[in-house]
Amino acid sequence: MPSISRLIDLLALSDLEAAPPHIFGVGHHAITPDGTTLVGIMQSALDNPFEDRTNIRSRSRVTRILTFDLASGATKQYIYLQEIPNLANSEIIALSKTEFHVLERDGNFPGNASAPAVYKRVYKINLNGATDVSDPADAEAGKLVNGKTLEQSATRRRRDSSRDSSTSFV
Repeated sequence: MPSISRLIDLLALSDLEAAPPHIFGVGHHAITPDGTTLVGIMQSALDNPFEDRTNIRSRSRVTRILTFDLASGATKQYIYLQEIPNLANSEIIALSKTEFHVLERDGNFPGNASAPAVYKRVYKINLNGATDVSDPADAEAGKLVNGKTLEQSATRRRRDSSRDSSTSFV
């Protein structure tokens, strides 16, 4: 798992082929309407740790939102839990400094008879009161909980809803 400085580097990537093969990159990034903060959302769960990537890819719902204060350079990381594992975040739109629309989707396309699109949803989320999960030590695996990375920790389907609303497009 890249350190916070590597996550910032990933935000700057315009060509995801330049990213390491186990990093799927930032799904999208946006500037808050007040122009003070760059916000990025990872496309999918990071392979963290890389050795457990098969399990993480098929079971983890954890993706990360990174905020970068443009004046001070201060960063924060937040967890974004996808509805189910194996989805992708492909858009984040800043509505305010703390509210965002996030597009969660599967990798399929409407009209494909052999693999039809099943999951395309827009969620309204709010980071107000969310916990910054940045690792002060900036360790390779990031913050650990009970000896596990954050990506290893959330592997069950969402039961509660911390999202304001959703709209399905499939």
